[in-house]
Amino acid sequence: MQENNWEKTLEQLKQELKETGDAARLGRLEQLEREFQQALSERVDIREFCENSGQALCITDGQGHITYMNDLYAQETRLRASEALGKPEPFQEPISLQVMERQQAVTFGNDGSRLELSNGRIVSGVPIFGPDGELRHIVITLSTEELIYQRYRELRKLMNKKESVRIVEGEDALQSLLGKNPAIREIRSLIRKAAPTDATILITGESGSGKEVVADCIYGMSRRKDKPFVKINCAAIPPNLLEAELFGYERGAFTGANARKIGLFEVANHGTILLDEIGDFPLELQPKLLRVLQQGELYRIGCSTPVKLDVRVIAATNANLKYRMQEGTFREDLYYRLSVFPVRVPPLRERREDILGLANYFLEMYGKKYSRAVTLPTDICRVLEQYDWPGNVREMQNVIEYYVICSEEGNEMSLEQLARVLQFSQQDTPTGSRLHPAGESPAAGGTLFELRDNYEKQLIQDALRQTSSARQAARMLGIFPSSLYRKAQKYNIHLAEEEIE
Repeated sequence: MQENNWEKTLEQLKQELKETGDAARLGRLEQLEREFQQALSERVDIREFCENSGQALCITDGQGHITYMNDLYAQETRLRASEALGKPEPFQEPISLQVMERQQAVTFGNDGSRLELSNGRIVSGVPIFGPDGELRHIVITLSTEELIYQRYRELRKLMNKKESVRIVEGEDALQSLLGKNPAIREIRSLIRKAAPTDATILITGESGSGKEVVADCIYGMSRRKDKPFVKINCAAIPPNLLEAELFGYERGAFTGANARKIGLFEVANHGTILLDEIGDFPLELQPKLLRVLQQGELYRIGCSTPVKLDVRVIAATNANLKYRMQEGTFREDLYYRLSVFPVRVPPLRERREDILGLANYFLEMYGKKYSRAVTLPTDICRVLEQYDWPGNVREMQNVIEYYVICSEEGNEMSLEQLARVLQFSQQDTPTGSRLHPAGESPAAGGTLFELRDNYEKQLIQDALRQTSSARQAARMLGIFPSSLYRKAQKYNIHLAEEEIE
């Protein structure tokens, strides 16, 4: 009725302007009418969207007064729209107040929510600013964990499609673990047994041997395959940042902690987390990781209340953890907690019968990618089989991609060119292996461990002589400076002060 009266008044104004001949004002009034009708239509569309979004949703003005809530939000919060509209959120810690204070989006996890809702709710507040930079609206949403997981799955599928990476599920997951070597067949058998359980798994093997592929297979065949799968390289993040990334922190826990941060363990809750390069996990943080494995809980930085977790842990390393235990850089109790179900991935030189199969697999993959139909001549195949592949499957993948790029149908890369590529690839390998025919033994004399230590010591000394600092030497060897410092102490190799800095 009120709208009809407004329309009548508008028509009267238009008629008066026509009678007075004020064409300019009449045109402006008609323009305003069209804009108003469009805005009214858009408002109806937005309201319809909010009602049918499937998500509990509330909107406030810039002062935190509720201007709209859909039926699902009213149901979840047990509020009545007739009583709540025009008033602030009637909660002890309104999220709209947090948004107004911080002028940025705010999220509360289910353990820190100030709403008395059933378990598993995520509460978010997002600010909407006007052209003048003033806060105009706050959009508040309530999400269930299942909805979060659904969005995670959608995002993961999108990312996998974009990157041409696909984690397959069920028995098909094992198809990505290529090879007919007995050790590879044994790994497939172990995965079938362990994947359906929640056992902690420790995957060992040289760099590039396929540890992450094994982890993907375990995840794809597990009961948690529809839940988050979080991967983190423990060696790639400084210790002072790794704690915050993994375990999270509370607001005010340290300088710059302006808001609570959920750690990656909580992100992976109910799912799986892969801790790659676990051998480089900082000693001072190992008790916190041990608590996650033993008690299924963690403490955020700056918080005295434990957060309960249900997460499966897969760890991977190319280091000898037993040796790390002997040198005091890895806890014995943590090692045994991690190695409930150990899986060793053999280096490529120990599965030579798989070399040509892998080479042809990568040849087909990159042939399609670069639209080139190239083949592997017999002499090239012979070299590939004889090469020791110190960088393992990852090195082979890179070499075959280079081969495809540099070859054309009927004009493949020559044997001499490939030999140069292999020699160059070898120089970038952390193990520092040398080219030698298959089956040729290294110099004899001493036990395997003595030969290994002497060889490693010689490599470090050579690298230090060829570079001007320990950091450059570490980069040349393909290891982290901290690892070089430990090895230098082990072999009594003197590092100058400027090198340590």
